[in-house]
Amino acid sequence: AVQERQRANLEKYGWVAHFITDFDSNSPTGSNAHTHGLVENFNHPDLQVVLPIPPQVVHSIFVSAIDQIREGVRFQAGQQYDKICGGGYKVTFIQATEGDRAVLRIILPTKNGSLDPLAMDPGEDWQPYRDQFGHKMKIEERDDGFLPVKL
Repeated sequence: AVQERQRANLEKYGWVAHFITDFDSNSPTGSNAHTHGLVENFNHPDLQVVLPIPPQVVHSIFVSAIDQIREGVRFQAGQQYDKICGGGYKVTFIQATEGDRAVLRIILPTKNGSLDPLAMDPGEDWQPYRDQFGHKMKIEERDDGFLPVKL
């Protein structure tokens, strides 16, 4: 029944979202929400969010991003975008894998709007925000700030 509903939604909307609510050992945070269908229907990598936030919030982020993809936007790793989250917050993307698929992981900012894993306010619970960059990351200093790179 679940697979039939997903197939119907994939046909109707062009994408579906999966929310792994149990601990996912392949995710740097244990949380893993991701899309299916974007490659086939919109010629765009599927999306992933690993920050442990409510599925309803993640779904609204996916809807926002996919609405832009439908309009022709092609999101790219390393770029910042300001029309995905409410409140004027910017997000960025990194290349990641979900299972055996390449995806674009949406990196969400801290409450103070930071996307820099080294400049996160120590007063915040910043660890999940930093963890969303991945398990084996080192931080490389560049002219435009600190960007995560894979080891």
